[in-house]
Amino acid sequence: MRLIVISDTNIFIDLISIELYECFLSLGYKIYTNIFVVNELEDPEQRAIVESTDGLYIEQFEEEGFVEEIFQFFEKRTRRGLSFTDCAVLYQGIRHKAVVLTGDKKMIKMAKEKDIDVHGILFILDEMVRRGLLPPAEAVIKIRHLFELNPRLPYDEIELRIRNWSELASRSFL
Repeated sequence: MRLIVISDTNIFIDLISIELYECFLSLGYKIYTNIFVVNELEDPEQRAIVESTDGLYIEQFEEEGFVEEIFQFFEKRTRRGLSFTDCAVLYQGIRHKAVVLTGDKKMIKMAKEKDIDVHGILFILDEMVRRGLLPPAEAVIKIRHLFELNPRLPYDEIELRIRNWSELASRSFL
């Protein structure tokens, strides 16, 4: 059975920015997002890439009462600074029994409280390397570029991967 993932906006932005979006798609996940996430993509090129992706399920949530249902599910006292889009992504994670992909700390915290499996961009990069879709030497270049674009990522985790992937890359040349 294919792993079902729900992607938040920041995952799309990061993957497209470091030119690994196609590699992400080749992981074989069943990928969902929603129209609110797509609407958060301010860069027209990024938005066009996401909207034109074959096999990406963009839920529209046009059913009546959906907004109220989301806000009921995430009561005001538990939302703690989460946007409606954040709540919609987490709701999808529950509804589809899926892994939520996000780098947003508030979303990660809420996902853990709601017992939703949650991972970020580093998990995706790890999977690409582990499955042989991204050579370790190239992964080092990509993660460095990602850290330049997104310095909020955990420095220690980035450095650990750079060391590990550099070692893997050097072994492949022996």
